Amino acid sequence: MIKFLAAPLAAFLLVASLSNTAMAAGASEAQIRVIKSILDEHLLDPESMRLSKVKVAEIKENQFIACGLVNAKNRMGGYNGRKPFGVRFIASLEWGTLITIASSDVEKLLLVPICSHHGVGLPKNISGSGL
Repeated sequence: MIKFLAAPLAAFLLVASLSNTAMAAGASEAQIRVIKSILDEHLLDPESMRLSKVKVAEIKENQFIACGLVNAKNRMGGYNGRKPFGVRFIASLEWGTLITIASSDVEKLLLVPICSHHGVGLPKNISGSGL
């Protein structure tokens, strides 16, 4: 299970509240590569990663936020179910940071407003997520 880090999320919320909102769009192949590289570090079986409903918005020049759903295999070899995720990244550097993979209702309640604020809202019905 992914542990939630309150300090990085609080810092992101502060920055996010000061940022301008841009129009959201589907992720390009280059952006998907960056998103996957960020998520890789936080999954037990990154090779099994399946992304869906990924939306990206530019929040500052060359700085992006992406929100969507991720599904990956657990220790038993079965898929966990789609979990909402959020990442922030700098495309030109192919570097970024995980906001969270929402494994609990609390994490989801924190992630949804961040994604919505930037126009990359998460789907209303997330089947298989347990949320």
